[in-house]
Amino acid sequence: MTPVPFGRLFKASFQRVIEALLSLQTSRGATAKHAPRQEAVFTFRHFAEMALVLPLLLGYPFTTYAENTRAESERNGLPLIFSTDFSTSDISAWEFTDPKAWELVEDGGKRVLGLVRESEYRPPVRSPFGIAWLKDIYVSDFVLEVDVRQTGREYGHRDVCVMFGNVSPSEMYYAHLATQADDHANSIFLVNRAPRVGIAKERTSGTRWDDAYHTVRVVRDTASGTITVYRDDMTKPIMVAEDKTFLVGRVGIGSFDDTANFAAVRLWGKRVPPPVKDADGREKGQ
Repeated sequence: MTPVPFGRLFKASFQRVIEALLSLQTSRGATAKHAPRQEAVFTFRHFAEMALVLPLLLGYPFTTYAENTRAESERNGLPLIFSTDFSTSDISAWEFTDPKAWELVEDGGKRVLGLVRESEYRPPVRSPFGIAWLKDIYVSDFVLEVDVRQTGREYGHRDVCVMFGNVSPSEMYYAHLATQADDHANSIFLVNRAPRVGIAKERTSGTRWDDAYHTVRVVRDTASGTITVYRDDMTKPIMVAEDKTFLVGRVGIGSFDDTANFAAVRLWGKRVPPPVKDADGREKGQ
């Protein structure tokens, strides 16, 4: 899903509407024979553009985006193993930490998966509350892309989270994209049977959210241990970490304690069996 360049679209449409209005004003000095034709030209040629521009002038909060009908079959040498745009009512592929917090909703004329309220789930250790896990798919190396719109209020920790490497409720990684970076926000975190710990060696000072959809990409290379996070600009990462604590696991989407709408999810990766655990519940070899 690719965000529409709204600023350029608005400017071009607005200019054409103004030109049409000026043309209409000029036409008033024409003869009565030609005036009706000028009126008709304005009405039918520019009505659609006015329908787009006027809500913007009035501050009407709507979202628009263009949809890619097919995900690429391969990314970074990895095959596409899961893709959804939530266009059907089937969400059986997902496991929710709090099913009551999630709904299929309409946004901009399209069905999306919404985290519509703060999740009541409380994990065993400090980590995100609102999570939708992709069921039964474990990956090692992967590329995960999510088209998401943050729908909460603006504050320092306004966030969207992308989870991965999940092997238990208290063992995972997550990328926390929040307005202001601090010890607990806008970083890559490790949850290893203890409250989350930031592990990013590079990150931005914050990730600003607005009313538009944005594409978040997480790239995992288990051989090097690298975790790279991008948003919109896929040439410049906003977070980078190196860690080999969990080399396989499930992926998920959500928020620490906010709300968001998810329009599409695409996963390329190496699919692997679930990790084998010992009697203590840890992966063997840890």
